[in-house]
Amino acid sequence: MNVGLRQRVVGALVLVALGVVFLPMLLDLGGSYKVDTTSRIPPAPIIEPVQIARVTNSSDIPPVKKPVFSLDRETADNVIKPSVDVGATEPRLSAAGLPDAWVLQVGSFKDKDNAQELNERLLSAGLQAFVRAADIDGGKNYRVFVGPKVLKDKMLADQRAIEKKFEIKSWLLKFEQ
Repeated sequence: MNVGLRQRVVGALVLVALGVVFLPMLLDLGGSYKVDTTSRIPPAPIIEPVQIARVTNSSDIPPVKKPVFSLDRETADNVIKPSVDVGATEPRLSAAGLPDAWVLQVGSFKDKDNAQELNERLLSAGLQAFVRAADIDGGKNYRVFVGPKVLKDKMLADQRAIEKKFEIKSWLLKFEQ
């Protein structure tokens, strides 16, 4: 191929490359892109204030002087009616006027995840379970408890059932709030 023809072909290729690069910029046929700036959040609800009448103390009602958790013999007979008599002892009040209660410690773990896993198993079995952290020898231990219950005999019955179902050893302790 002669030199003149080669220069013409190279020139044509350069022109085509420049046309491919710059022609779309010059002839922007796509239009401009629009961004939807409208809000899709619903308008705020209209909340009207409600006026509530103040409660006034009636003078004909005498003030109560008994503690909140008074369990005298008459009240205990009327309120606490166990479905099965297991030789329940009388509930007692502590010096602070709160009922004495019992819990079962069913586990003590250094790993919080293990304590939470046992707690979830107990909760899924329908038991009242909770986890408390305790500082022992400069480290944290996580103890899993079931309860509390006011009647010690009911808690002892639960202890036998839990030890049989979950195959774990548990300890009966006084509930400390």
